[in-house]
Amino acid sequence: ADTALFSCSGESYWRDIRLPRGLSRGLFVGETFYLQPLSVLLDQYPRYCTVLLDRAAARIFEIYMGELVERTSLLDEVPGKVKAATWTGGNERQIERHTEGKVHQHYKRVAELVLQLFQKLRFDWLILEGHADGLAAFENHLHSSLRARLIGRVAADMRAATPQEILAKSMEIVEARDGQEKQALVEDILNKANQGGLGVSGLPETLQALELGQVHTLVVDETLQVSAWLCHNCGALALAEAATCPQCQGLVERLEDAVERAVEDAIRDNSQIRFVKGNEKLRQAGGIAALLRFRAAKATGASS
Repeated sequence: ADTALFSCSGESYWRDIRLPRGLSRGLFVGETFYLQPLSVLLDQYPRYCTVLLDRAAARIFEIYMGELVERTSLLDEVPGKVKAATWTGGNERQIERHTEGKVHQHYKRVAELVLQLFQKLRFDWLILEGHADGLAAFENHLHSSLRARLIGRVAADMRAATPQEILAKSMEIVEARDGQEKQALVEDILNKANQGGLGVSGLPETLQALELGQVHTLVVDETLQVSAWLCHNCGALALAEAATCPQCQGLVERLEDAVERAVEDAIRDNSQIRFVKGNEKLRQAGGIAALLRFRAAKATGASS
């Protein structure tokens, strides 16, 4: 299995973290731990729940980091549908009502199990797999917090679907939804930035907002690699090499990986971090942007 290692001999610290998939290999030495690759990995893999069900049975799965784990299964005693030639009149209708009542009791039990799992794991999204009519009926029993997380429905046979098929179909839905959300987020941030609202774009402005604790959500092109020069005196950031700060002539420090600095600041402030792939508008804006919690008075330190 792939492993990320963190070590600090001065603090007698050693931590190894097993990863479900590989990252680029490398050795990084510095005053702080190099967290960007793990941040990318966490953003790519939200935690979600997939429920496969029919009128009498259900299987509930947790999917995280590309791995599928069956959390629970349920089989209820539900009579089969009444055959028209077997019963007539009132008896047939009575048995049908009894059967449908059992089906709805089954759906209610499954919905309660899913809610319990959500309260334990706090998964991000929910996906339903099964026959369309059954899924529609089941949704009526879901708690409102679960309906808000429902992002897709997949036609599937309870008895024929394999774990590989369940995982593949679920991940296809998640990847599509994730791409849509990130595209909308980038457009929202850039619109706000262009209007002088709660958005900034470009490395100097974004790092400055992070320093001030303004950032709610940091958005980064996952291929962005850039160095910069940071002034210890006034906090100004320059993308062009400089011996001293162009603003105050103070001493400057070279940031070999300015994106890692942004990620560290975002983690420090409990900001959300989203890594985006192939968004041309974000690349044109400098490959990095942020949605702000608030807008502070405009500083004069940043320089490009």
